[in-house]
Amino acid sequence: MQHTKDYLEREIEKLSLMLISLIEKVTGLNANTASDELDEIDATMQGELDLNLSKISEMGSEEFLDHISSLHLTHVEQLSELLYRLVLKTKSSNLNQSYDNSKIAKKAILLINVLEEKSKTFSMERLEMKEHLRHFS
Repeated sequence: MQHTKDYLEREIEKLSLMLISLIEKVTGLNANTASDELDEIDATMQGELDLNLSKISEMGSEEFLDHISSLHLTHVEQLSELLYRLVLKTKSSNLNQSYDNSKIAKKAILLINVLEEKSKTFSMERLEMKEHLRHFS
């Protein structure tokens, strides 16, 4: 039983580290390397979460929520931050992307709503993220 628990904890940590590295990658995006970096982010997300930015953009809200329902809340929070930073970065840098930024913003808001429903603590940061995202959705 302990072995299974340790394995699950390692898998949760591994996914967290991957999401954190993607957030850092988005933060460092610049116009010269953006296309390659976005492709790499997409490939990593596809491999680890069976999601990519185009798929997230095109999914209906219910389908998206169903897809992320098995994620740990920590991962939902990290995914919402990743999408948030991606929306801000691509809009501020006028980067070309293969997905609809306003739909990504809406999905990030959905994730924040899930966090607000399931979390026992109020987060001013989530509230601010949601307000910023509303301008893009």
